[in-house]
Amino acid sequence: MTLFAAPALAQGAGDARMSVFDALDADGDGKLTEVEFISARQEQFQALDANHDGLLDARDLARAWAPRGNADQAGVFVIQRDRNRDGGLDMAEFIDTFQLRNLMASMDRNVDGSVSRLEYLRATTPG
Repeated sequence: MTLFAAPALAQGAGDARMSVFDALDADGDGKLTEVEFISARQEQFQALDANHDGLLDARDLARAWAPRGNADQAGVFVIQRDRNRDGGLDMAEFIDTFQLRNLMASMDRNVDGSVSRLEYLRATTPG
């Protein structure tokens, strides 16, 4: 992730990122916590688990990734992250997949345990 591109940032891109931030900020306090990041991943897991078996397999992910044109990568993604080798990602494996603590730590520039709107914008600004 790249930090800060300042005023030259295209308004549309900034607005889209802030919409994501607002969706993640469940309590509306202007900060993202580890709990909010985890909650968002849990919701994403539920949405991706098409057959509701508690596992994300290559079919689940391929279906979700097809519109982006990378459905063929779903099998490799699962194989690389399936620690218990049961053929799918359970909730814990899925959440760990995104290394949320490391992601949050990389965004939390003032090390206060949360990610502010400005920290999020800086961390998600390309360039």
